Amino acid sequence: MAREDRIARLIEQGVTTARAGDRAQARQLLQEAARLAPDNEWVWLWMSATVEGIEAQRECLHQVLQINPNNGLARNGLRFLNQLRAGQEWRAADAPWILGADETAISGTSSRPCPRCGAQNPAWSYTCGRCGAVLQPVDIIETARTEALAKQRAATAPSVILSWGGAVALNSVHTFAPEVELASLSRSLYAVILGSAFLLLLQTVAALAGPLAERWSLLTLGQLGRAALLSGLWTLLASLVAWLAAAFLTLPVAALLGGRGKVKVHVHLVSVAVSSWLAVTALFGLLLWGIELGIGQAAVSLLPEARLMVTGVLALYALILLAQGVQTAHSMHGVLSLIVAGAAVAAAGACYLALGHNLAELWSAWQQVVMPLLSPISL
Repeated sequence: MAREDRIARLIEQGVTTARAGDRAQARQLLQEAARLAPDNEWVWLWMSATVEGIEAQRECLHQVLQINPNNGLARNGLRFLNQLRAGQEWRAADAPWILGADETAISGTSSRPCPRCGAQNPAWSYTCGRCGAVLQPVDIIETARTEALAKQRAATAPSVILSWGGAVALNSVHTFAPEVELASLSRSLYAVILGSAFLLLLQTVAALAGPLAERWSLLTLGQLGRAALLSGLWTLLASLVAWLAAAFLTLPVAALLGGRGKVKVHVHLVSVAVSSWLAVTALFGLLLWGIELGIGQAAVSLLPEARLMVTGVLALYALILLAQGVQTAHSMHGVLSLIVAGAAVAAAGACYLALGHNLAELWSAWQQVVMPLLSPISL
C-alpha cells in the first residue's frame, strides 16, 4: 500500500508540475513513477508532455499503446505528430493531446465521446482514436488553400517575392503562413537581400526616368552606378541590422507571453517582415516618383508633406508586419503579438532616448532613415 501511495503521489506531483510549466522537474518525477510502475499508461502519457523532441514523445505514446492499445489520447497524439510537416515540430512542444488527460479522463471519462464506438477522446480531437469516426468538422477549403499556398511557395524561385503581395494588403495568411515550412537561415538572408535589391532597382529606375533623363552620358551613368552601389550596400547593411535587432528583441518577449515557436521560424518570419516592408517602401516611393513626374513643378511644395505622411504610414506598416510575423511564428493572439512588436519598438526607442535624445529627435531620426528610401538615387 505504501508503494502504491508513493506512485500516486509521484504521478500527482508530476502532473501538477507539468501543468505549472516546469517540464524538467515533472520529467524527473514521472521517470521515478515509471521506474516503480512501468505498466501505468498514464505515467507514460504525461511523460510525452515533458520529454524533449517529437521522437521521444512518440516513444512515450507507443509505450502507452503497448500497455493499452485502446488509449484514445495516445492514438490522437501519434496522429498529431505524424501529420506534422518539416518545420512544424514546435507545435508539439505543448503536447496538445494531453489536454484531454485531466482527472476525469484518467478516471475513464473524456470530454468528447465517439458517437460510433463510444470511445473517450480529448476535446480537441477531430477523429476518434479508436475507430477513426469524425468527431468535429474540418474546414477543408481553408486547409486546402493553405496547402496550395505552401506548395506554390516551395515550387517558385525566388518565391519569397510572393510574400510581398500579401504584405501590401497586410494579409498574414499569404505573407507569412506559407513561409513557416520553408524557414532557414539562407532563405532569411535571401529574403532581406531580395527586398533591398528590389528597393534599389526602383530607386535606380526612378533616377534614370527622372533627374537624369535629359542628360544621360557614360559619365553620369558611371556616377549613378557608383552611387547606386553605395546606396545599396547601406540599405542592405541597415536592413540586416534591423532584421537581427527585431528578431532578438521580440523573441524573449514572445516567449514570456507564452510563445512556443521555434527560433528558426521566428527569425525567418521577421526577415520576411523586413523584406516585405522594403518592398512596400519601394512601391510607396514609386508612387511618389510618379506623382512628381506627373505634376512637375507643382510637386515641389506637395512632395515634402506627402513624404512626411508616408513615413508615418511606413512606421505603422513596420509595426503591423512585425506583429503578424510574431503571431504566425508562435500561434499567438493578435493582441499579444502587437504587444510583443510594440515592446520591441519601445525598447529600441528607449535605447535611442538613453543617449540623450528626445522624442522629437527620435521621430526626426526615423524620417532621416526612411526619406532616402523614398527618393531616387542622387549623384
